[in-house]
Amino acid sequence: MKKNNLWLLLIILALSACDQELPTQLSYKDIYGYEYSSKVPVSNGSFFIKKAGNLTFQESSVTDSTATYAITTTGVDPNFTTARIGGVIDPNACVFSCMYKTTKEISPVINLDVSKATAAANMGTMAVSSEWKEYTWDLGTSQGLIATNAWGGVGSYFKMTLKIASPTVPATIELKDLKFRKRTLTEEAAVNEGLWLTLTSAGGGDFSNFQDLTSSEGGFNVITRNVYSFKLLKNTNYLRTLPLARAFLPGEQNHLKFDYKCDIQTALVFFVNVPNFVGPTAISQLPASSGWSTIDYDFTGSVDFPQSSYTANPLQISFYYPGAETPTMFIRGMHFYVK
Repeated sequence: MKKNNLWLLLIILALSACDQELPTQLSYKDIYGYEYSSKVPVSNGSFFIKKAGNLTFQESSVTDSTATYAITTTGVDPNFTTARIGGVIDPNACVFSCMYKTTKEISPVINLDVSKATAAANMGTMAVSSEWKEYTWDLGTSQGLIATNAWGGVGSYFKMTLKIASPTVPATIELKDLKFRKRTLTEEAAVNEGLWLTLTSAGGGDFSNFQDLTSSEGGFNVITRNVYSFKLLKNTNYLRTLPLARAFLPGEQNHLKFDYKCDIQTALVFFVNVPNFVGPTAISQLPASSGWSTIDYDFTGSVDFPQSSYTANPLQISFYYPGAETPTMFIRGMHFYVK
């Protein structure tokens, strides 16, 4: 009997030891980082680097909403992929933002979902900077990259490729505060400002090498909209816009705004209601500029624009300049607006 009791005791001890070695069952919070709720939590928009290709990185100063990364590129198309988020991003948080330093100019390409080719977009450049500098890029709302790819739910992440010139020479980059945020009041005002013009080479003349640079220089950017370049061949040359999307708002037809670059001074003249032609409306000279310059014209009273007659017809834009040179003109963000 005592022998049987001894065996029973040994069996109980063995089972107890095995029970202690069983893994602890993971809770919902262990897996997702927050307690279970029928209401999915809203993410704070912050992202953290998880893995990388052709670059090395060190993470420091980590909090729930930010981290600082010291990055060294090691090859062609260096890139990083973020960790998945545990909450839903506010659909209005459409502006990618971060702080950066870099020893080389960077042309970022973002891909919100690496399984979708449509989820990628080129972004504006990060200029060389030895001091912390803010970088922002607007990916849009209803017609933007985020909405059209149904991105931003639990588990969302993105891949960013940091395209640089001469990638065999390493670049040293610092990034922090990687996040998606809502537009500021100034950004929101710019988005809602004006009747934006789309330029086209169809029906134009006396220019060459017309290029729509929006995808290479802009991606989806509601601040600058479309970007174009074309080479001026003669003193009298022109190109046209697509038909306007709507009629002018009261007073809107009197204010034209855009950015330009051109190494030779030119003057812009345009006609409205093509092919019936109202105008020409002479506009002041555009001084030579190697960098982006903003032109904001007020021609109130200089021409009588019927407010509602141009939705079916384009505008014609001409650039005049002296000499026989063939300068290249760059235009972006051309629009009428109410001042």
